[in-house]
Amino acid sequence: MQNPLLDKLPEYHMNPCDCLKEKAPAFRDWMKKKWAAFRERAIKFFLMPVVPGFLALIAPLAGAWTAFRHESIGAYVDYLLKKGTAICLNQPSPILDGCMAPPPGDFFILGVLFFVLAAGFSGHKWAEATRSKQHFDFLASSVETLPPQEFLHKFSQWFHQSCESITIGLKEPDKPSEGSVKRDPREAIKELLTALAALALSFDPRRSNIRCSINVMVFEAFPTTDPTRSATLLKNAKFVEPQTCETSLAGVLVLDPELTLTIYKNQTEPDKAVSPLILPIPATSLRSDRSKRTTVLPGAPAAFCDNEYQFCDSTDQFDTMMANTGLRPAILGEIVDYFLNEGAGIKSFISLPLNIPVTGGNCIRVGVVNIHSDKPGMLRGLRGVQLFTPLAEPYCIFLAHLIKNLEPRVDAQP
Repeated sequence: MQNPLLDKLPEYHMNPCDCLKEKAPAFRDWMKKKWAAFRERAIKFFLMPVVPGFLALIAPLAGAWTAFRHESIGAYVDYLLKKGTAICLNQPSPILDGCMAPPPGDFFILGVLFFVLAAGFSGHKWAEATRSKQHFDFLASSVETLPPQEFLHKFSQWFHQSCESITIGLKEPDKPSEGSVKRDPREAIKELLTALAALALSFDPRRSNIRCSINVMVFEAFPTTDPTRSATLLKNAKFVEPQTCETSLAGVLVLDPELTLTIYKNQTEPDKAVSPLILPIPATSLRSDRSKRTTVLPGAPAAFCDNEYQFCDSTDQFDTMMANTGLRPAILGEIVDYFLNEGAGIKSFISLPLNIPVTGGNCIRVGVVNIHSDKPGMLRGLRGVQLFTPLAEPYCIFLAHLIKNLEPRVDAQP
């Protein structure tokens, strides 16, 4: 008879130390969120209009209480000073011998009033300073993420050139004449990649010393028309669970070495540092574990499956970014090793899905375009990414059409 408790066990066993290591990042994130929420509530409370009015009422109330009960307050203060002096000198005080301590009630009430006044005033000033700093940081980051000078003019030029290349690349003569040659879509794709990489590079003030690279990963759905090709692709795929079979995958993303380039010091050339790469795309029903944690690889596979961009500001912290995923530690270790060896030149990256819009709000997914830099903090961080992605959307749509035209085997995700 099967024990029902076994269904509640995790998918893989680990010792208590490994369990604590896995849960620690999630606990830290939870604490950070709770502290940020408490801090925001405190700022809102101290910035309420009623707080200054309440403090203005407390101040004269404390003064009136001091004037009204000055005798008892003064007597208790005098008692505390004499007792403190005796304790410091470690000598008995003849003045205190045989005397009863004055009632501390009036002094305690005065202390509470002064504490509330000091805490309220300090909190109000702290909230004002914190909110002002938040507004200043927001304005500063907004200014920093603005495109550089003459960006719109260059963007217009890149876009017009790209449109011309796309028109030629997709053009299919109705009646091919003798001697007419249809342009290879790869040339148009490379021109689009050049424009997109230059667009990303223009966001960075360090662009004179940064190498920006770009590549395309094409989606191949399983099963392929050639059964041996599916087996070959699965065999050569990276970061795959040992028990993975073709039926557990929707397909793979295949990096085409011919559709890569890099820009460094205004020179564009093929990216010779890139190596062939195949990444698995799990079937729809297998994209999360029993704890609802994602089992999709981060980066290009996640961008393809979620149909939204994936941004990594620094690959040095890539292991912490994957702390809450459902991937096994062995797979996570392979990914970290990849960025330490084969992908050592990738310090930050963004992955953008390539889709062809169709009627009904749906789309045909054909692949992913990856842009990466040899320095952390490409695109000036997340705020720059939020400005970059809408500008890159037309290029991504054009690339999707060209890739669809180039690779007939690429099809919609099942």
